[in-house]
Amino acid sequence: MLFNIHSVLAADFTATVDNSVVNLGQGFQLNLSLKDAKAKGRPDFSVLEKDFTIYNSSESSQMMIVNGDITSQKSWTLVLMPKQQGKLTLPSLNIETDHGVLQSKPIVIQAKASSSVQNSPDATQQKAVYTETKLNKETVYKNEPVLMTSRLIAYQNISDISLEDPVIDGAIVERLAEPTVQEMMLQGRAAKVLQVQYLLTPIKAGKLAIHGPVFNGKVQLNSPQPESMDPFEMMRNFDHFGFSGFADFRPFSLTDSTKTINIKPAVNQLQPWLPAENMTLSEDWQGLQSAKVAEPITWKLTISAKGLASAALPSLKQQIEKSANVKVYADKPVLNDALDSDAQTISSTRQESYTLIPQSSGELALPEIKIAWWNVKKDKIMYATIPARTIHVAAGAVNQNNAASSLSTEPAKTQTASNNTDLTKSAGSATLPSWVIPVVATLAGILISMFISLILLWKKSKNLNNTPTKTTDKHREDSIEKHSTLTIETAATLDDLQKVIQQFAQDKLAMPATSSLKSIHSVMKQRYDMINCQVLAEIEAGLYQKETKQIVIADFKVEVANMFNAVNKQLKRTKKQTKMTESFQPLNPN
Repeated sequence: MLFNIHSVLAADFTATVDNSVVNLGQGFQLNLSLKDAKAKGRPDFSVLEKDFTIYNSSESSQMMIVNGDITSQKSWTLVLMPKQQGKLTLPSLNIETDHGVLQSKPIVIQAKASSSVQNSPDATQQKAVYTETKLNKETVYKNEPVLMTSRLIAYQNISDISLEDPVIDGAIVERLAEPTVQEMMLQGRAAKVLQVQYLLTPIKAGKLAIHGPVFNGKVQLNSPQPESMDPFEMMRNFDHFGFSGFADFRPFSLTDSTKTINIKPAVNQLQPWLPAENMTLSEDWQGLQSAKVAEPITWKLTISAKGLASAALPSLKQQIEKSANVKVYADKPVLNDALDSDAQTISSTRQESYTLIPQSSGELALPEIKIAWWNVKKDKIMYATIPARTIHVAAGAVNQNNAASSLSTEPAKTQTASNNTDLTKSAGSATLPSWVIPVVATLAGILISMFISLILLWKKSKNLNNTPTKTTDKHREDSIEKHSTLTIETAATLDDLQKVIQQFAQDKLAMPATSSLKSIHSVMKQRYDMINCQVLAEIEAGLYQKETKQIVIADFKVEVANMFNAVNKQLKRTKKQTKMTESFQPLNPN
């Protein structure tokens, strides 16, 4: 009876934590211990999920004989992470045992924001892992890209790393490259550094709140040595290999504190709006010195910009097509982006290649090429230009053959008339047979008829060759439009809709098939400023949305269809205006 009373008094259910002050994104350990009682189940851990995330749990049992006394212990170990900052309470946990229901005491946890611990040498010495985010600019103009560099710094081993890209309201976010990992010395300690860079393009003026990516993973921490020789403490520190003092891994989910930058509005006088640190135009020619009618000349133009992405650089095609007496054929532009040597500023190029075919000999005037851009350092409008030039076009092989043909035709007619005259005279003097003259006239008539027929057949074949091209082009446009509409209707996810938009941009805007939605958005804003293309930014945000939300794909499809229709109407209107311009001849051509 005395033994049973002793057992009842000794039965105990306790809860302890290894750290009562933690940062958001930092895990801690909750230990539950049941002594001298037999559990009829396990504690209900669901009450913890209100304020904490449960990452993993383990269970163990021990029995010890000390000085003839038999003691037993059952333990549960949980790794928790706070969901919000402030004072959080680990509630009491109940467990049903052969001694009745036992209850643990509540524990108060202080959860601090990551920004509350400054990155000073003294503070970072106490951290096993932390993050930092830097921006290359704090004040920019609308559409002026901001370079964001985020780093995860760990002084212990880390594993199971995953990265959540940021989604920022009011900006287009684009990861520049895959993350890099390197080892370096920081504050006299060896550290592993994982770095990733993003390009943020603000799309509206005002204050913009920026937060970095979220780094998830596990960090290795050294297990604390026991302060006493309590056998249960010693048993709890044993790992699965049977050795005490080994390190364990704790989960973490870290991001840097939110930063705010100022976005200045665009200057209304500039369309398109091009904010940059520097912008230049350069050209390269092939075949210029030997220009001839109907022979191609290659004209390459390159726009180089610092502090602006290539997707924002404008097309020069409309300025090139102002040239008279020349046909212009454009290749797809080549876009390129790169970071400067200091990895703090983006530089870009847009290379356009045109084939010019002169239609007449003489002097060919080429227009001035001019781009107005906004110097963000000097806050003023500047211009990148290539001056107008006049090139001499010689007569080509086609013109020379035509001239030679016309010159040889006239003497032939004269000679024929002369021969006929001589023949008539000789006939009168030589009294040729009467049938000779009608036969010669008939043969001459046949030859002339055959010559005229050949000319008519040549012209007809030329017309037939030209007609299918227009029909093919129209059939291609109709088939593309039909294909795009059918694809929009059958799109089931945002990924499908993104592919539809990329196909449309390739067919209608002459962009690469792998263009990002951010690039397409920029091109659309430049070419068709009056058309609403905000849906592109919304779709991109939906593609990278971490939280699980109900996405109404039908609403996006309607907006995309409206945008496609608006672009198609604009393209048809432009073609119609071009045809009308070509159909009216100048009133005073001289």
